[in-house]
Amino acid sequence: MAFDDLMQIKGVQAAVEFDSQGKVTGVQGDFPPDLATLFAGFGHLNMQVAKSLAEDYTVMGGVGIEYPTAFGLMGRKRASFVRGNKAIFVLVDQVDFNEIIKGSW
Repeated sequence: MAFDDLMQIKGVQAAVEFDSQGKVTGVQGDFPPDLATLFAGFGHLNMQVAKSLAEDYTVMGGVGIEYPTAFGLMGRKRASFVRGNKAIFVLVDQVDFNEIIKGSW
């Protein structure tokens, strides 16, 4: 799914795209620039942590955790999901989580 199409997913409030250093390369939706910068850094750094932990668990424990490609954090009203170099901010009571999880965004 193209970055521009992320806003078409029901419940998505904003989307941020970032480069390999966590710098904003695109913003969709109503997201102030300072929050977009923070969110891009959040997505980038947490993706790096998830990848590192998966590698550590695999090496130390022989668990064989798959290389993570996405993650999500959920609160009562809003949630965020990061996949690759894109992050979306969603309204929990409006989003279709199946579309988010199964989607190819």
